[in-house]
Amino acid sequence: MAQSVMTGNLYLDILLLQNYKENSMARYQLMKDGVHNIETSEWIPESSTGREWRKYQKWLSEGGIPDAMDIPDAMDIPDAWIEIRAKRNGMLQSSDWAILTDAPLTTPQKNEWKAYRKKLRDIPQDYSKSEDVEWPDLSRLTKA
Repeated sequence: MAQSVMTGNLYLDILLLQNYKENSMARYQLMKDGVHNIETSEWIPESSTGREWRKYQKWLSEGGIPDAMDIPDAMDIPDAWIEIRAKRNGMLQSSDWAILTDAPLTTPQKNEWKAYRKKLRDIPQDYSKSEDVEWPDLSRLTKA
């Protein structure tokens, strides 16, 4: 990135590089609902209008680039959850037919299938421990 601003003038290039380093050193990290000030460990909600938010906005306008939000690595996801997600995705795929507009189901039957599928989709949010997962009961649903 710094190479794209080089001028060929050694003195000017050193000044530009120093300015680039000062402005690009992340002082902030993006978070889900705001920004974390790395230097002060302060949390700044994005809805904030206070002094710290204004300082952050000024830093951005001067070319500051915040660190990206931490996204969990796939390697950090326990194998049990990977297996649960695979099973859940298979169950959703095998029930796709039930939500098609031309599925031979009554409206109440379609609603039952929609509720079943919602329970499947909500498993990652509804359970914090993989061993506690309870699968929705497919046997009570009326198939076409």
